[in-house]
Parts: sequence; structure tokens; C-alpha cells
Amino acid sequence: MVRKIFARTVLPWALCLAFAGPVAAAMYKWTDADGNVHYSQTPPPSGQAEEMAPPPPSPLSPEEAEKRREQSRRSLLGEEEPEPEPAGDKTDQTGDNPARQKACEAARQNLQTLKTSRRIRDAEGNVIVLDQAEREARMAETRAQIEQLCTEQ
Repeated sequence: MVRKIFARTVLPWALCLAFAGPVAAAMYKWTDADGNVHYSQTPPPSGQAEEMAPPPPSPLSPEEAEKRREQSRRSLLGEEEPEPEPAGDKTDQTGDNPARQKACEAARQNLQTLKTSRRIRDAEGNVIVLDQAEREARMAETRAQIEQLCTEQ
């Protein structure tokens, strides 16, 4: 009876663990005759290559990495951050809320961009050149956002 349990449960797990280590593919770096550096998971035909350790795994979850990438993209393009969701309690309405402070800072940066340039990027990343009336209207909207986000209520 004990042998059956061992053979059905412990043995398969032990085998899986034994073969789990060498799963990571080796990386090779070599320079060809023309001086070009190559990186590959297979060694070159000549066999002369430096074996490299695989890079460490990212400490971020895929969702967090995507969130940071999107924040970087928005920052580089000068786009507005998404508006913070309205909070249900009064503690989120103070200046101590990090999301509110971040939105406030983004609105201030957007106003500075509008003051110094007529060119902005839309949500798709296309460059838009604003005429004076559009620019002033957007500056007024941004000032209203700053008034709402950057003052304690």
C-alpha cells in the first residue's frame, strides 16, 4: 500500500524536480570573422563562444510592468494621466492621497506644456498643433483641473 502511494505521488514529483533545474536555456556570445557580436541560445558552428548566465527574472508582475510602461509612455508623450476615480470617503479628498497628488502634478506639467508649446500629442500619440483659441481653452480646462486636484477640500 505504501509503495503504491509512493509510486503514484512522491516519485512523479521527485522526477519533476530533478529535471526542473536544467530547463533554463544557455546563452552564448561570440564574435564572427567580420567582427560582429552575436547572441544566441545555440553555440556557433565553430564552437568557440562565451557561455553567458541567463538574465535574472523581473521582480515585477506582468501587470505592474505594463502599468509602469504605460506611465513612462504617457510621461514621455506629455499626455494627461487618467483622472482619478471619485472617492467615496473624505480621507481620500485630502492632500495626503498619493494618487491625487500624482494627478495634480500631471495637471501642472500639462499646463506648463500648453504654456510653452502649441504642439501636443493625442491619446494615439499623434502630434496636434493647436491654434491660439484651442490652446487657451485647454489651458483653462487644465487650470480648472489643477484647482480641483491641487487644493485641499
